[in-house]
Amino acid sequence: MNFTSSQLQYAISALSNLLGAGTTAADAMREMGQLQPKQAQFWQEAAKKSANGQSLSETLHPILDLATFSAINAAENSGTLPEVFAALEKAMEEKAVIRKTMRTIIYPFAMLIGAIGVFTMFLGFVVPNISRSMPSSNAEKSKLNVIADILHEFLVTYDIHLVIGITTTVICIIFWLRNPANRNRIVATLDNVPLLGSASRDLFYGEWAMHMAINTNAGITVLDAIHLTHKMLPTYYHPELLAVANDITRIGSAAAASKKSTTDPRNKMPFLIVNAFRFAESTGIADKHFNRAANALIIQGKKRVEIFVAIATHVIIPVAASLAGGAMLPYFLQIGDSFSKIQ
Repeated sequence: MNFTSSQLQYAISALSNLLGAGTTAADAMREMGQLQPKQAQFWQEAAKKSANGQSLSETLHPILDLATFSAINAAENSGTLPEVFAALEKAMEEKAVIRKTMRTIIYPFAMLIGAIGVFTMFLGFVVPNISRSMPSSNAEKSKLNVIADILHEFLVTYDIHLVIGITTTVICIIFWLRNPANRNRIVATLDNVPLLGSASRDLFYGEWAMHMAINTNAGITVLDAIHLTHKMLPTYYHPELLAVANDITRIGSAAAASKKSTTDPRNKMPFLIVNAFRFAESTGIADKHFNRAANALIIQGKKRVEIFVAIATHVIIPVAASLAGGAMLPYFLQIGDSFSKIQ
């Protein structure tokens, strides 16, 4: 049984409330069958397994990632199940907000693409039609009018080919993005973009730190929690955390999180994450410090994205307006030419 992200978020939220109210795991899953009728079969089977003595983590294992499964499993053993479910509920809500924040990055560029589309349609269809409705003139056409006529002829002649080409391109891009290696290339590229690179790191690491807090609160060691949760980060960031994991047993988490050379992958790790590792070792309380780092990073990342979008929008709006005005320039030139002939 596959759950979508929104369905899983709803399930975790509902289970958090049911378990927090003292409902047994079996009864909670019977309730879930009514709350999620499309997944009723899964919840009915889960309720039976739970009633027969299977642990909650094992029952939910088919729909959970490794980190979430391990956190719930550890919480059952430590008696912190309601707290861990409440933390998972919050983490999933924050994940949805982070994804929404990241999507706002495309708005300015979508605006630019829309302006280019409007420019092309105006220049290719509107301007030639208006020009033909104007009184004929023996004067030579301006270069822009000639371009508009050529573009019009091209769009009319190859309209079906263009539609097929654009549709095929969009489909290819979608399939390309489904490849994890390609998504990793995008993250690597974003990492070098001023402001956007640090914003992406803040948000991705903030989400990861929430799960580190959840796992360590459930009783999992910092080292084991890294191995369980590092795949939640884009692959591009994995060497940074794995370098920490490789050194923890030998020199402790504080020293392991510190960079060792100019080429050390830990160089780019957010300072708040490094600080969380340091305080986790010095105080013996990891979840509190990773949770604090998560909250600060997410707030900081959102602000950086907002600043990036605001700057990009202020740059792109004049460009879009220029394109809109430029599309009508041949028309205005022809009007000016007509007036000069009248005089």
